[in-house]
Formats: sequence, C-alpha cells, structure tokens
Amino acid sequence: MAEDINSLRKNLDELKLELEQEQKELKNLARANLKKVAPGVNDLAEMFIKVNYFIQGLNTALIERVVETSPATLDAAITRAKSVDQMMIQSMVLQYVNHHHRTKY
Repeated sequence: MAEDINSLRKNLDELKLELEQEQKELKNLARANLKKVAPGVNDLAEMFIKVNYFIQGLNTALIERVVETSPATLDAAITRAKSVDQMMIQSMVLQYVNHHHRTKY
C-alpha cells in the first residue's frame, strides 16, 4: 500500500511537471503569435502615455486641434501641434494686416 501511494505521488509529480512545461510552452506560443499579430503591442501603452503627456502640456488653444486628429505617435502629435501653431500664427498675421489695411484707408 505504501508502495502504491509512493507510485501515485511520483506519477502526480511527473504530471505536475508536464503541466508546468505545457503551460510555459503555451505562454511562449501565445507571446510569439501576439508579436506576429501585433508587433510592439507592449509599446502601445507607453506611446499612449507619451502622446497624452505631450498634448496636456500644450497651450489650451492647441490641445483640441491636435486631439481631433487622434495622433498615434509622439512624432505625429508634435507634427500636428507645429502645423496648428503655424496656422494660428498665419491667421493672426492676416488679421493684423487686414485690420491695419482697413484703418489706413
């Protein structure tokens, strides 16, 4: 009887080891497939944080105009912010010129 119990324990331990090995292999397979399907998925959260941190640091007049394009990368957010900033400057210059042009004549 003691021999049967020891044999069962040995079999149980072997099954536990096999199960652990199968779980490790399954995790590795899942990671490999995830990398194929969505490369850089771990970087998405970090990129989201960087983009949002950048946007929150912008002048309030720029925030809405940058967010409306839903930039996926920090570079895209920076490019959009620069573009919007240039458009705002051009608009102010045109308003200034139009105002002074009207007041001269």
